[in-house]
Amino acid sequence: MVAYDTTELEKFIHSEYETQRHSLGWGLLYTPRSTLATARTVFMGLNPGGSTYIKPQFSSELGSSYTEETWGSYIKGGAPLQLQVRKLFEILDENPANVLSGNLVPFRSRNWASLENKEASLKTAEKVWRPILQSRSFRIVTMGKVAESSLVSMLAAEPTHVVETGWGNVKARFYKYDTGSLCCLPHLSRYKIFNRGKSNNLEAALREM
Repeated sequence: MVAYDTTELEKFIHSEYETQRHSLGWGLLYTPRSTLATARTVFMGLNPGGSTYIKPQFSSELGSSYTEETWGSYIKGGAPLQLQVRKLFEILDENPANVLSGNLVPFRSRNWASLENKEASLKTAEKVWRPILQSRSFRIVTMGKVAESSLVSMLAAEPTHVVETGWGNVKARFYKYDTGSLCCLPHLSRYKIFNRGKSNNLEAALREM
C-alpha cells in the first residue's frame, strides 16, 4: 500500500469497513488529505464517535474539523474538545489546517466499548497508519490509553520521560521512535488540561518535541 495513494487507501478502508460489518460510517482525517504529504505534526484520536449513520468521509477538505465544524449546540469551533485541541495546536505553533489530524481507527461507534471487531479494527489501523507515520519525521500527539498502546507497539517507540499535566496525578508520557516523537495525553474531552493556567510544564515539554 502506497502511503499517499489516497484512492487506494480509501478503497482499502471501505473494504475493511464492510468486511468487519461496521454500520455507522467511517472517517479517517479531520483535515484535508493534502496534509498526508505536507504535515510535520500529527494529532490522533482513537475513533470517530456517534450513534447514527454518517456517510463515510476520508477527509475534511474545508480545513480542520477543530475550527471549521459546528459540534452539537456550540458555535463553530467552540465545543470544549475543539477548544482544547486548538490550544494544543497553539502550543505547538501550528495552524490547525496544517496538522495531520484524524482517527487511529476510522470506524465510527457510539463509544470504544461498543465498537465491534476491535482487534480487527486495530489491525486495519496499523495497516493504514504505519507506512504514513514511518515515512518521514513527525511529532505525534494522541489521546487515551488504547491509542497510546497501539501507537507505541506499531512504531516500536521507546519511553523517554513523563510530565505532570497540572490535573491531579494525571500525567503525559513521551516517547521516541525511529523517525519521530510521540506524546500521549489523557483524553481532552474528559481532562480539560489546557486553558487552566496549570499546564506550564506540559506545554514546555510539548514545545520541545
